[in-house]
Amino acid sequence: MFERDQSFPSDLQIYSEVEKLRTTFPDLARIDETWFADTACYEAEKCVWFTQIDRRGLIESLTFEHGTLKQRRNDRPNLGPLGP
Repeated sequence: MFERDQSFPSDLQIYSEVEKLRTTFPDLARIDETWFADTACYEAEKCVWFTQIDRRGLIESLTFEHGTLKQRRNDRPNLGPLGP
């Protein structure tokens, strides 16, 4: 899990950089899920967004406001297999 407390770089940019490092750091291949916690608005609005991303793009997202789940998006049913 990565925490972002600012809007740049994006989750996809960070994910892309981690993927590039997989050949340099073989232990990264053992990671089977990559999640991001966006806490940029937590102090002001008490909101946190969690997103799961893989090579296919967005897998799932969760939005919490004041500690309560307000929105959930699950794209798994619409995505094909991840593949090799």
